[in-house]
Amino acid sequence: MGGSAGKETDGGSSNTPVEHDAKEVRMVLVGKTGSGKSDTGNSILLKTGKSEDKPFKVELCGESVTQHCSCSTNEVFGHKVVIVDTPGLFDTKKKNLETLKELSRFMLLVQPGPHAIILVLRVGRLTNEIQQTIFLLMKLFKEDAYKYMILLFTGKDFLVRENKTLERFLQEVPADIKDVVRKCEKRCIAFNNWANEDEKKKQVKELLDMVESMVTKNGGNCYVSDLQEKLNQLVTSEDLENPDLFREKVLHENPTSNASWMWKALVAVANAFGWDM
Repeated sequence: MGGSAGKETDGGSSNTPVEHDAKEVRMVLVGKTGSGKSDTGNSILLKTGKSEDKPFKVELCGESVTQHCSCSTNEVFGHKVVIVDTPGLFDTKKKNLETLKELSRFMLLVQPGPHAIILVLRVGRLTNEIQQTIFLLMKLFKEDAYKYMILLFTGKDFLVRENKTLERFLQEVPADIKDVVRKCEKRCIAFNNWANEDEKKKQVKELLDMVESMVTKNGGNCYVSDLQEKLNQLVTSEDLENPDLFREKVLHENPTSNASWMWKALVAVANAFGWDM
């Protein structure tokens, strides 16, 4: 079985369901570098103001300044929203240690599993390279992850200038993207990350409503793949008591020996991809 929609579980030695915090919403942003993931993360968290005050750093050209996973949280419309950004992870086929480290980190940051997998694409920069991103995603999550996926198109301002609706735009995208749209049950949204504050709040509320509806349809559960379940077993009960502290540990921990828990996570991810260590 590729994966399951599971209750949030004790990450120790058992899979006993634990009480679900309905107010926490975990989202992971995936896609190519340059698609606007980091700007989108800042928008979803309603982080405005100076760039140095925003959790996800971007250059003036809009590119991410880091090639490492990052994570930030904020209270948004009554929900504790957790955003995990994955810059650069889905750009390469390289089977190197650094890639495995970041893939492991990404999976641990969303434990016990994401409520929403947000595939970020930029209007006007759509290419057939989406297949590489989908290939990696399916290695991590498997086919049933589509039930938890939303396509988010940045560059909504371009559509407005062209007097084009998102629905009309989707009729013109390449066939491989249309296939993903179909598998995601047409859960698509357009974002303008340069919009004014009121417009940003409106589009974030629309996204959260879409996520809430999707989670309800999925039985109120986060997505737990076979790989995610293996990694969840590495999380101690102590870590589960303080998820924010655990995420900080994941961001700064490095596998230093074959006995470390991060190394075990790295090996599990490598096995999922069929990569030799």
